[in-house]
Amino acid sequence: MSPFFISNKKNNDDLAHIKLLNISPETFQIILRYLYGGIFSLNGQDTLDIFKVLIAADEFST
Repeated sequence: MSPFFISNKKNNDDLAHIKLLNISPETFQIILRYLYGGIFSLNGQDTLDIFKVLIAADEFST
């Protein structure tokens, strides 16, 4: 699990609400599809969308 998510979670019994101010729902959906399904397809993606995914991934890694 990303350190980003671990630092935002209080304990194992609490639901965490995370606000992703710099990440669009579409970009987050691409990341979730990869995390839970192992699918990362760039087919039909705009170059800007690809950069948004890379920037979001970098933000989650810190």
